[in-house]
Amino acid sequence: MKLPQIENIMFSPKYIASEKVEYFKEKYMLSKENIKQIAEATRGQSSNENWLIARKYRLTASYFGVVVASFKRNRFPRSLYNSSLEGYNLNSVIQWERENKASAIETFKVATGMEVSPTGLWLEECGYIGASPDGLAGEDALIEVKCPYKYKSVSLEYALRNDKTYVIYRNEEGDSTVNTKHVY
Repeated sequence: MKLPQIENIMFSPKYIASEKVEYFKEKYMLSKENIKQIAEATRGQSSNENWLIARKYRLTASYFGVVVASFKRNRFPRSLYNSSLEGYNLNSVIQWERENKASAIETFKVATGMEVSPTGLWLEECGYIGASPDGLAGEDALIEVKCPYKYKSVSLEYALRNDKTYVIYRNEEGDSTVNTKHVY
């Protein structure tokens, strides 16, 4: 797996002596073949050391909305930097998701008749933006499961009807609605 490490690039003598933006872009670019190799080598995600290393210093989908919101507010919370620098923290929230994702994916498979293949980190050709979907569904779709820890003690229906701040909710007519103001 050929994966450029940001710290190796930024502390190299060539980077220090160069036009930094151009040097960084050149060294970090990935071919389509590299992208597929990285996705394969990072399968298993949080239980795979390669995945933990590959995500470090990269902007992933998990934090993209938070970053955009920070720019809009012109405020950058310390937690945003910590999440990028320190990598993945398997606290109780992550443990909750891990315990429930498998059953959510199985429910999806039964409901749609589609197979779901596990996958890893998919990076953009630029090399510093990526996403780790929970699986690849069929030929041209992916699945991303959310298991909100704040709803662990209530039913999904109750949460959807009573919390209009989450990424989806039920409107007054009872239809599922995407919350366009949510960071996801």
